Amino acid sequence: EDACDRSFPAWGIVAATGGETMRLLLHLGIVACRFVKRGPGAIIGLALLLACGVGLASWYRDLPVTEPQTPETLAREYVDLLFTGRYAEAEEYAKVESRTCSDGDCFLDPSLATPIEYPQLVELTVKPRSAERNNESYQVLVRYTLGGKESWGIFTIVKQPQHYPTPGVRTVGGWMIDKPWQSQSIIRIDHAFASASVGDLEVYRGHGIGSGRRSYSWESITMRGYPAMYDLNVTKITDRWLVLMRDRNNQEVDFGDYDSVPISLGEEMSIEAVMAPEDYDELYVQVERELRACLRGEPSPVCTRQLSGKGEEGAVLTVVTRLRNRPSLDSVTEEDTLSVEVTFPDGRTELVRVKWRYSQDSTGTVSITLETDLPPWEKERRG
Repeated sequence: EDACDRSFPAWGIVAATGGETMRLLLHLGIVACRFVKRGPGAIIGLALLLACGVGLASWYRDLPVTEPQTPETLAREYVDLLFTGRYAEAEEYAKVESRTCSDGDCFLDPSLATPIEYPQLVELTVKPRSAERNNESYQVLVRYTLGGKESWGIFTIVKQPQHYPTPGVRTVGGWMIDKPWQSQSIIRIDHAFASASVGDLEVYRGHGIGSGRRSYSWESITMRGYPAMYDLNVTKITDRWLVLMRDRNNQEVDFGDYDSVPISLGEEMSIEAVMAPEDYDELYVQVERELRACLRGEPSPVCTRQLSGKGEEGAVLTVVTRLRNRPSLDSVTEEDTLSVEVTFPDGRTELVRVKWRYSQDSTGTVSITLETDLPPWEKERRG
């Protein structure tokens, strides 16, 4: 017993090196030492115990330090997978169930639609959803930038049920993603587009623009998916038209001769087809041709009593407002009015308002339809 007690300082060094586990070994060693017979056996037994203690201490110190598995650990792993485009791995944590793309509602399946830009994380905050001490639900708020704009998203982390674990779902420290994080965009697109697609997914198929009457000229499409930026490829009915983009406040963002439009999931916008300068020139030529036919007394959809058969010679036609100089840029699917002043050789003037619209026949041919903007009594008289 004296030998075991005298060796206590050496055991203390081992215990201090190894922590709690080594302190337990210290007490076990002293007890074992007291069962060893006196004499040479006691010295050998002590030496062996000391050697084992030092070896265990070295092994214990070389063990890797394990990070705590908290809801924030899970949140950061999940967001990192999404923001680097590793969607297959992200779906091990939470799988999207509805992957359909029809009737104006489309999930941008990563296997068919590849983003052109991924978000950049700004800040991630994890907060308990209640004030309870043993909280089993946390809300994750993610701030990020995408396409030069700051956005945010929310998803929820819950405690995995102990008695009914969800099969095939990856967890961290007993925590799991409640539902996959998805962003959603609502895009208003007019019927001047024949189709629109993202990657290999067709998200819109046009119905053509109205023929001979004002029609419901646009529809909304909903696109869902992981937060990212995608190219929306658009096909216009007429290649010459330009593409106009407006934000959710109907403010013009950009327009030009584009075949694709960048869409950041989470934003709302409208996409319209607008006339090019050549289209306005074509409109003016057609209106003047029909008005001169009216002056000659020939049938014309823009003819009025004041102009019919009054004589074309010497008459000067002037467009009062040249539409292409307006900043508004109306969609080609909307009906509009053009004012034309006719000046006769004797100085008399007549102001004619011509209503016009684009229409499409059964063969897909697009043309401009004209008619006179007559007062109601004049329309009734004409039958």
